[in-house]
Amino acid sequence: MQYLEMHEKKKHGTDLFPFEYYYVQEGHPRYMMNYHWHTEYELIRVLSGTLTMSLNEKSFELKPN
Repeated sequence: MQYLEMHEKKKHGTDLFPFEYYYVQEGHPRYMMNYHWHTEYELIRVLSGTLTMSLNEKSFELKPN
């Protein structure tokens, strides 16, 4: 049941333009993101520093470039 509770229900963009842009840096409310899942694709670009991301129960460290 906890798996279903992690489903992110927020709609990103519109039906005609299903895309939303976020610029997240330290101090942003979504800087520390809770575990969640959704059926949409998510593109992430790291400009500086590192980002630890979990996908399918595996952790990855993302860096610029």
